Amino acid sequence: MGNHNTEKDFYEIKAQITLKKMFSTEYSRLIRSESPDLITNDLEIGVEVTRAVNPQDEKERKYFERELINSDVSNVNPEKLKAFHRNGKQILKLPDSEKIIGYSDGFWHSNSNIIGAVTKKIKAINCGKYITVKYMDLYVFSQAEFTYDDCDLDEIMKSIIELQSKYDNTFRYLFVDAINILILFDLQKIIIQKFSIEDLLDEICIEAKKSSRI
Repeated sequence: MGNHNTEKDFYEIKAQITLKKMFSTEYSRLIRSESPDLITNDLEIGVEVTRAVNPQDEKERKYFERELINSDVSNVNPEKLKAFHRNGKQILKLPDSEKIIGYSDGFWHSNSNIIGAVTKKIKAINCGKYITVKYMDLYVFSQAEFTYDDCDLDEIMKSIIELQSKYDNTFRYLFVDAINILILFDLQKIIIQKFSIEDLLDEICIEAKKSSRI
């Protein structure tokens, strides 16, 4: 399986657990692998796992975790908060408290982040270094709760269908994990479905953290 960092392990295991819980008939046999990240022993299904990020947002996320998380808002230099007021970012605090526990980020909702993640992965599966499977799927983590409207989803579908027409190896399904909602793009039948995973979030995260030793 190769050398993985803990964060990469976490997201791959989280995708594996979510797929098994939501679509047990098809994905119950998934195991960890390398190129693709998840696979069935009979090579029927492979799943690549990635996140919809760009370098600037990843840099800001790491800065937030290093400088702001668990701090009291009243004790934080206002200059340090400016980066999180751009692109719809808002500091999240505990109820009835000034303790910073996270942030919401409107930028993560951008279609371009999802399409960019798909573009990178479809290029990867056409480089000749992947295990050949019958069906290849892609699981993308968005870093914000679900706020996409139908027009956003239609635009993502349209862009990916156009992109895939240029390649020999393509994805069958695209899953977008928007924290509380799992969006399934059937790229063959051109169908979009949305599934609530809110009730499973705690259970999924606990299992993923335990398995990846976070």
